[in-house]
Amino acid sequence: FGVFFVLLAAYQRQKLSRPLFQAIFFLWMALDVCLVLGSARPAFAREEIFRRGDAAQFFKRDQDLFRVLMVEDARTPYSSIFLTPEANLIYGIATPDGYEYLYLKRYVRFYEWLTLRSAGGIGPYIHPLHHFNKDAADFLNVKYLLTSSFNESFEGIPGYQKKWEDERYRIYENLDALPRAFLVHRGVYFSDEESAAEYLEANLHRLRSEVVLLGGRP
Repeated sequence: FGVFFVLLAAYQRQKLSRPLFQAIFFLWMALDVCLVLGSARPAFAREEIFRRGDAAQFFKRDQDLFRVLMVEDARTPYSSIFLTPEANLIYGIATPDGYEYLYLKRYVRFYEWLTLRSAGGIGPYIHPLHHFNKDAADFLNVKYLLTSSFNESFEGIPGYQKKWEDERYRIYENLDALPRAFLVHRGVYFSDEESAAEYLEANLHRLRSEVVLLGGRP
């Protein structure tokens, strides 16, 4: 940081022109990144990238449209599960986490409800936790839950059926998951987004049968 402050002080005292300051600053940042991370990224064999292929193949055999929700436990944080955010793209498996930093504001709020977070409690990026709102998961087309073999919290719970297990993971089917697209016959209208969000948060179970819309009735 000392180099940065020296450059900044020289620029503020007009000892460096703006183009020269920008060029030096860019080169300094590039050098700093190379020193910390290295000038090249390591390559991995296909077998290493797809080392959890057995669990992935279970999902790939299902030809329906669906999402997979990871569930943490006391021993297994989401970051150690092979479908950690963005890694799902390697396998072509959809999750509620999607691609980080490409989120609509409304979806971030819905994800807070899904993961039982308080408003603004997600932080810089979204990721699953050890608990979730079942109504929100059903609505998001979460057909499967992926958790560690240590996690027995879904055993014997109505609505969940264990479909696959190995020494590291368990996969449960959510029998109440909604399809990716479905019809409803009731609309609820709100004049402002905040009122609509408050209604949704308190009535996520109603998303099976109604749609929440902004504006007046047609």
